[in-house]
Amino acid sequence: MAVAVEDFKRACEVLAGGRAVLCVSHTRPDGDAIGSVLGLRALLRTRGLRVTALMLDPPTPRYAWLLDDDPPAIWTRDQAAVRGEAFDAVLIADTASARQLEPVLGYLESLAAPRIIVDHHATRDVAAHVALIDETAAATCELILEWAEALDWPVPPEAAEALFTGLATDTGWFRFPSVDERAMRAAQRLVAMGADPHRVYERLYAQESAARLRLTAAMLATLELRAGGRLAVVELIRDAFRRCGATPADTEELVNEPARIGGVEVVLLFVEQEDGQVRVSFRSKPPAGGLNRPFGPGLDVAALAAEFGGGGHARAAGARIRGSLPEVRRQVIARVESELLRSADARHDLSGLRTRPT
Repeated sequence: MAVAVEDFKRACEVLAGGRAVLCVSHTRPDGDAIGSVLGLRALLRTRGLRVTALMLDPPTPRYAWLLDDDPPAIWTRDQAAVRGEAFDAVLIADTASARQLEPVLGYLESLAAPRIIVDHHATRDVAAHVALIDETAAATCELILEWAEALDWPVPPEAAEALFTGLATDTGWFRFPSVDERAMRAAQRLVAMGADPHRVYERLYAQESAARLRLTAAMLATLELRAGGRLAVVELIRDAFRRCGATPADTEELVNEPARIGGVEVVLLFVEQEDGQVRVSFRSKPPAGGLNRPFGPGLDVAALAAEFGGGGHARAAGARIRGSLPEVRRQVIARVESELLRSADARHDLSGLRTRPT
């Protein structure tokens, strides 16, 4: 549901009550998280506010070009400096999940400053004075653009490029099912405001490291197709990172690779963690019907991830599960296969209704 203009105005009133704003997003920041924080910083600075941009983890190298001129604070490195600041408001972007804010949640709860959340995810268990949440938005950066436009804020080129980056990466460069006319029009407006799509694409996708490519190959070597080819399963053990010279940051977007296989409806990527947990990434796409038309909406992987303590979107979600890799694999695969079987039975029944003579 679209955010009402009145809610955008309420958020602006909260910000107008002070001068110093802390802007933060989730752990392991992706393009939408980084674009949201940097875009908000640039926008709010035009309103005369002093903004501290905070990342909970260091962004991956592919986003360095966005950060070099004005690096954000990193919680693991700059925690003491951030704690020494006095903030009049807190802006949380691209998440409303306590689990995704875990490293900083205690600090945020200790602050008396009012809290604003701007997000497009289904999972939400963090309270806010104003919540600007729209699950139908293709990206949080799209919502932030709409916020600025609703209040006639100027959008400087650096904000436009950051917001375009978030929108483009969260939609798989405008190829995911979340892309609609609203998203494409937002992209058009951001380009008119100064975003350069060619520059953004080149910086994001034409500067890969050899280590990341080796890691991609290692992941694809584990590919297993299950449930009649509807489920693709891949994994990365800890030793794979050592052998490839890669880091956990190099896994960003790798889960999307097996989704290119025809007939695959769900992809699971299991990544073994150093702390005894397994990070599971879920992706889904609608099954193809006749003449390559989608046959039904596909599985809601956010609901599946939530069963394991995670969350996200209907088409992209994740969870961190404590246990050995074989045990976590067994549990998650069994649950997904069960859901795929149930959905297949439902489609069979629906197909029978469609073809039954009247």
